[in-house]
Amino acid sequence: RRAFITDRHPERVNLTVGKVQAGEPFPLKANFALDSVQPVLHANLGLAATVIAVPAAQQYRLANGTLEINARGAGLPVQPTHVASKWQTLTVDLGAGTFALDSLTLKTLGLEADATLKGNGLNAAPRITGNVEVPDFAPRTVLEKMGHRLQPQDPKVLRHASLSADIDASRTGAMLQNVAMTLDDTHINGQIGIKSFKTGALTFALSADALDADRYLPAVVSKAGKVAQPTSFDHMRLPAEKLRGLNVDGRLTVGSFKLLNLKASNISLGIAAANGEATLNPLSAQLYGGTYSGSIKAAAVGKAMKLVVDQRLAKVELGPLINDFLGKKLISGTADLNIAFNGAGDTVGALKQTLDGKFGFDIKRGAVDGIDLWSAIRRAYAVIKHQPAPKQTGPEKTEFVALNGNGVIHHGVLDDKTLIADLPFMRIDGHGSIDLVRQSVDYRLNAKIIKIPEIDNRGDLAKIKGKTVPIHIEGDFNNLTAFPDLADLLKQRLEDKLKSKLKDKLKGLFNPPRPLAGGVR
Repeated sequence: RRAFITDRHPERVNLTVGKVQAGEPFPLKANFALDSVQPVLHANLGLAATVIAVPAAQQYRLANGTLEINARGAGLPVQPTHVASKWQTLTVDLGAGTFALDSLTLKTLGLEADATLKGNGLNAAPRITGNVEVPDFAPRTVLEKMGHRLQPQDPKVLRHASLSADIDASRTGAMLQNVAMTLDDTHINGQIGIKSFKTGALTFALSADALDADRYLPAVVSKAGKVAQPTSFDHMRLPAEKLRGLNVDGRLTVGSFKLLNLKASNISLGIAAANGEATLNPLSAQLYGGTYSGSIKAAAVGKAMKLVVDQRLAKVELGPLINDFLGKKLISGTADLNIAFNGAGDTVGALKQTLDGKFGFDIKRGAVDGIDLWSAIRRAYAVIKHQPAPKQTGPEKTEFVALNGNGVIHHGVLDDKTLIADLPFMRIDGHGSIDLVRQSVDYRLNAKIIKIPEIDNRGDLAKIKGKTVPIHIEGDFNNLTAFPDLADLLKQRLEDKLKSKLKDKLKGLFNPPRPLAGGVR
């Protein structure tokens, strides 16, 4: 790096010093320009203080000091950045290698910071300690002054933030300890710092009470400049480029959390990220009456992100979870779920098209919404018997006692190899698929009728008790349809009757009655 006080413009270098006498205060004023080549930086500085110098003891004191900077260059906003600072006393002892800075106040970009610092070991292994306070400020204002215009889904966020922490820095790194930070309604405590100035590695151990991340997600803005509906889930871009810039090793706990309308509590995660790769492990939470655990590995590949995911849910209530996530009712029940998959894409939708892996699930006492299997069987039976279609007597759903299956995932399609379900009136087995990309369902099932509901117990439907009915379920997530194949069943029943009658006739033909005693027929 090259930095120097410019001498190309002598009129830009001004220094005013009062009468200098050892041990006696004198005024100091200085104005000069500072140019840096790497990184590119141009700054004008103005310094004023009352100085007491004792050169023989290598001790210096700057009291009631001010420093103002106007800077522009790499990493700074297009408009010059103004920094104003003042302090009560700055004491430096070069012989002892120490300094003390009291009541420092710094203002820039709409925020203010107050700090008190001490340093020692300046001649060998420097170490700086102290504390910093950043009173309430608006992060949105600071970001806008830095050239970042944000339009989150909730316009009320990024209005308030504050920070209080202890400082501990050395030549190799720096830490903020005893951190007490707020962001809008969220309170955060712990420690955070730069583990290595050389690599820029960030380390942290933080805990937050509550965070609604949905409020901070970007909203879609129309051409008229109005905030539209939030970005759809499939069109949400994956942060591959941001992943490349991460160098992090830390741990975070959150009391309650919401993202994509999914709610969780007691979240604990460890994160390690470097060289365009990141791992979240361990990863655990409580959600929807159960627990979640797993790991996520992400890597930036070109403009896309590659994910390797291993997830486990235990005793989770599926109904409210799916309703919160998709905004619709699909299936309910208490679920255990294991799923492991990998995929790559630049958006969530593109990622779904590449998913490959395996899954298994076991759901107790729930229902599949949007379809009533028994009602479908009743209607199919009525059609075959040329009877009026029965009216729907309840909600369009199929309740079950147990539902489980397992299979593989290929290109975003869940191929369920073995589906088994116990229903109040039938037992089901079969196979099928769920297409996450097209949001469609296609299942081929065999339903053995073990009981006839009371409403149909005395009708013709009682005749199919004990029989197996093939059922085809298809449709999208919003409109599922069941097609029971009763024709084959009734055809087989008719054939069985004909065969029975034919057998009786053949039996009578080839096995005539035996003659009575005495030869009388």
